[in-house]
Amino acid sequence: MHKEGLSFQLLEALGSLNQVGPELAIGAGIILLLIVDLITSGKRPLLLLVLSMLFAFVALWLILPLWVQEPEGGLLFSGQLTADRHALFAKAIILLALALTLLFGTGLQLRTEYYYILLSLALGGMLMVSSTTLLSVYLALELTSISGYILTVFGFKKLNFEAGIKYLLFGAFASGLMLYGISLLYGLTGSLAFTTEAFVTQLQQANEPLALFAIVLVLMGIFFKIALFPMHLWTPDIYQTAPVPVAAIFSVVPKIGGLIVLLRLTEGFSVVSSYSQFLIFMASVSIVFGNIAALNQSNVRRMLAYSSIAQAGFLVLPIAINDGFAVTSFYFYIFIYLFMNYLAFYLVDHMEREQKFSFNDYKGLGKKHAFLAVAFLVAMMSLVGFPPLAGFSGKLYIFSSLWNEWQTSSGSLLLFVLLIAAGNTVVALFYYLKIPYFMFLKVEEKNNSEMETLTAGQIMTACLLVFMLVFFFLKPDSLIQVIQQIPFPVTHL
Repeated sequence: MHKEGLSFQLLEALGSLNQVGPELAIGAGIILLLIVDLITSGKRPLLLLVLSMLFAFVALWLILPLWVQEPEGGLLFSGQLTADRHALFAKAIILLALALTLLFGTGLQLRTEYYYILLSLALGGMLMVSSTTLLSVYLALELTSISGYILTVFGFKKLNFEAGIKYLLFGAFASGLMLYGISLLYGLTGSLAFTTEAFVTQLQQANEPLALFAIVLVLMGIFFKIALFPMHLWTPDIYQTAPVPVAAIFSVVPKIGGLIVLLRLTEGFSVVSSYSQFLIFMASVSIVFGNIAALNQSNVRRMLAYSSIAQAGFLVLPIAINDGFAVTSFYFYIFIYLFMNYLAFYLVDHMEREQKFSFNDYKGLGKKHAFLAVAFLVAMMSLVGFPPLAGFSGKLYIFSSLWNEWQTSSGSLLLFVLLIAAGNTVVALFYYLKIPYFMFLKVEEKNNSEMETLTAGQIMTACLLVFMLVFFFLKPDSLIQVIQQIPFPVTHL
């Protein structure tokens, strides 16, 4: 019987391989890049860049047949993973983030190790969005975290090492909290498979205060990945000191991985009556804290760090509501967030290579570098939520989902949250438009050095990102129609 059981598990694992083609492509890329790096003794960084980009696009291409073939998804590897459309859509965003990160032209490209660690980070995010048990979530989260710890120090300066150690220690603390919460949930339910009806039934019958305590501990690990209050403390230092491409991918890949896990968990955890209120409260606090803290920043990257904390809270709100329209709004916004966030970081990267780090360094640059200034204006306006940019459409959908939920509910909590979110959008206006204000309306400092103009490749990349933000404002239905093919609710398998 034991041999038959092993044979069945082996056959099941082999049968699951055709559903994880994107992960296999990235995994093969990591191994091949490592071998090439050893053979070339680290002297062919351009070759590793080309191979990394190739594997990113191969993995992206492999998502397309899976999207058509498996509309409902299914359990893989003895119930550890799934290949449903929630996972596939999130993987596409992660791979696009990986490709955009590889387009950054910095000194990091001289370090060949950078490429396969970057692919490892993407692989961890892809496994997170596919995970259907608390064990697989934890392992994928750790792969993402370990890759992140290494990437943080790639500037190889004292501040990079200090930030890396801080990130590591805080990550270990969050990991410990999450493991303890997982052990408590296993004790309460007898299962780690949170997508099963048995897990939800046992959780519903458990002692509510203890169940909520265990859930909160698990959420602390998720909050750490998405930079949500109160597990946000690593974010400002990492965003400020890590290389700009690393900060950019940190703002998307771990965030979307954690958010999709949170979306899957919410369907089961919501049987605990106070869970949704807790999630809404933490999201609201994160929005308020992130926006207020961002107002007082003089460093552009720290401002973006605190704004990402507020954005995380904003993205958690539709997950807490957990209905079809809210989830559609969430997916629309997280897709758009990729483009507007990368546009901002892409331009910051160019500025910092000119030794311009604070708002004062941006004074008067709009007159000499019109394209750069206009692109910055587009990125900031989209992050605020101004038309005619897709950030406006994304925020409008989320506000609409909050409004619809308040209309159908009897409580006033959601109306209060809606007012908080709308008020903080006005607050965000003051710091997001600070950069365009300094670039267009402030007089250039006399000691400002002459900047190099953007290369043709940099201009093309920035134009592509701007085009995406305008296009999805004018044609949001083209994205909404794709998102609506993702089944809701996230069914128990």
